[in-house]
Amino acid sequence: LGNSGNEAVQAAVRSAIRASGRADAPPSKELDKYKDEDLILVQKLLPAARDALRRKPEVSFDELCDFTGKLNVWSTIEGLFQSREIYSDVASGRLTVQGAYCDVRTGRGNFLG
Repeated sequence: LGNSGNEAVQAAVRSAIRASGRADAPPSKELDKYKDEDLILVQKLLPAARDALRRKPEVSFDELCDFTGKLNVWSTIEGLFQSREIYSDVASGRLTVQGAYCDVRTGRGNFLG
């Protein structure tokens, strides 16, 4: 499950934007006292943030955050398939894997997968 408005996702996107040389990364609301690279969760989200920035370099910070959150859900789903048991159960039809993304601004959720 991913969600919009996630401070860790915002920190990862902010870090990816800064690393890319873009100057439009807004300051952090809650995490300013930490270095983004010191936060384990931010580190885990960085690949999705970099991928979002690479795929959609022209979009706003908020749009990048939403896209990063969704990419992270997909990455998590893919990670589950690294388990032979899960892969086998999905392949046999005994198990279905779904991800979800919630937009906290609207309260709406979407299933991914």
